[in-house]
Amino acid sequence: MITPHAISENWFQLSDGTKLYHEKGSFATNGKEYNINAILWLARNIPVTQMPMSELSWICPEDDTGIDEVRVDAADINIPIIVHYEDAVGWVIADGFHRFLKQWRAGLRSGNPYGGTCSVKILKHYPTEEQSIIGE
Repeated sequence: MITPHAISENWFQLSDGTKLYHEKGSFATNGKEYNINAILWLARNIPVTQMPMSELSWICPEDDTGIDEVRVDAADINIPIIVHYEDAVGWVIADGFHRFLKQWRAGLRSGNPYGGTCSVKILKHYPTEEQSIIGE
């Protein structure tokens, strides 16, 4: 078994040297809730690719009601967004909404909100119930 060792509030290092980001929270879609750490675990070895911002444009809010501006300001857009494709709606952000919103707003200020790309990791599936236990 690989044992995690805390190296800061949100970072753990496994006995094999792998560093993992860890946070509290969950992601919900289609009436089902997933542990965010299970999603981060599944995405850890997925290669980063580029996705047009326009693929995620439906997620952008029409106004800033309910947006945690502190999280948007602090978001590190160098960390890839984790996405998954759902037949009913298209691409969904499983992790990285605030990072995406920060990048999208930067595009608005430059007059090109959907013309750019963002770095993503594409999940093929959501965590199973057994995988959702990770990090709880």
